[in-house]
Amino acid sequence: MIEVTREELKQFGIWSGRGVNFGKVRSCMQIFLEMSVGSNVKSLSISDERAMLINDAVAALMIEDEMSADILCLFYIRRLPEYIIAERIGLSRGKVKALLSLAEGFVDGFLCSKMAA
Repeated sequence: MIEVTREELKQFGIWSGRGVNFGKVRSCMQIFLEMSVGSNVKSLSISDERAMLINDAVAALMIEDEMSADILCLFYIRRLPEYIIAERIGLSRGKVKALLSLAEGFVDGFLCSKMAA
């Protein structure tokens, strides 16, 4: 189940990065280029409802373990590699890997508990 959760976290990262920026007007050409084949804009295979549930899990994790939640967000939303995260927050790469794994497990458990309810 954790592999499914990791894939959903990747999709959540893409989903959460697609916020609407009302301060910037996009031209029709920009929208067309984003939609065209070969664009670097990734398609989503996660529903808004599922993404919001993952968002709830991350919010719950933030209350329980802020460091793990921060690492999870840096890895999945900002898409930073573990070694960059380690440098930025001053931890070893092994510690970052362990905290990321803990965060993924938390999200997985949260999602499983919601499915069982």
